[in-house]
Amino acid sequence: MTISRIAYLAEPALTNQQLADLALTAWQSARRAAQRGEIALARKYRAEGLRLVSLIQEI
Repeated sequence: MTISRIAYLAEPALTNQQLADLALTAWQSARRAAQRGEIALARKYRAEGLRLVSLIQEI
């Protein structure tokens, strides 16, 4: 289960700050994976970060 799915199902709902922290962590993971040359993994982390940002925008 992805972080964004867990965040979506969380009760009580996560705050915007908590979602932003999770998105930042995903983006940092994507950057580190890209630096290691793991492009597919970097894309996965980047997509996860974007899903978390979209959750913030829904609120």
